[in-house]
Amino acid sequence: MPRLDRVLGMRRAGNHAMIDWLAASAGRHTLHINDVEPGRNAFRYRDVYPHVSAPPEHAEIMQFGRHGIFPFELDALLVSFEDRLVKPTLDAVARERSERHYGRFSTATFFLVLRDPYNLFASRIKKGLIRTPEDAWLSRRLFVDHAKAFLNPPPGLIPISYNRWFSDSDYRNDIQKRAGLTVREVSRDRVSQYGQGSSFDGLAMDGRGSQMAVEARWQLVSDNPLFQQLTSDEEVRHYGGRIFGDPMVSPVPGR
Repeated sequence: MPRLDRVLGMRRAGNHAMIDWLAASAGRHTLHINDVEPGRNAFRYRDVYPHVSAPPEHAEIMQFGRHGIFPFELDALLVSFEDRLVKPTLDAVARERSERHYGRFSTATFFLVLRDPYNLFASRIKKGLIRTPEDAWLSRRLFVDHAKAFLNPPPGLIPISYNRWFSDSDYRNDIQKRAGLTVREVSRDRVSQYGQGSSFDGLAMDGRGSQMAVEARWQLVSDNPLFQQLTSDEEVRHYGGRIFGDPMVSPVPGR
């Protein structure tokens, strides 16, 4: 019986790198449906959310999935949520009828992915997700909300530091243990094609993803006024420093 994994994170927080890694950790046959509205059946969003990772010969996978039936052996279904507040997302998921939506699963796990605010905001600026003060306000609100849940996770939520995941093999093993996955080293060299890859490198580092300078992105936008506004915010600095440290003091924000 397959597992059901849900992943919540801000856009450019490393969600898709994490999803690729979780999928590879779960087995050979996995299905990922991207950017779903919490509480709704992901399979009913084919035209809105067409991002599905599945063997190409199964062109009608969405139609099968709507009935919780899959035309091939499935190890895991991964459903991701982007740029959503934590509590409303968890509340919506708690109300949904998972078995009716997706069929029966051996286990259901919920992950929260958090990246340090300096490199997160830098990537969002580079990608065009922060263009105005209103965009900056939304990014700040989401980061603080996610950081609070990271420090005090509700029951059933597994928080993941993208920074530590990227740099620490023991931390990756611990995530696999907590999630009930087989503990083994899984490559992090693939760059996901969702969102056209990295904000800074695009797909140029595909096959060498573990070599990307993901902890130094902030240096490339440090003179941007919106970046300066965000990184001088009291709460952003408080939670960013508490969880990750300050890259403007130390060159490595992950702990």
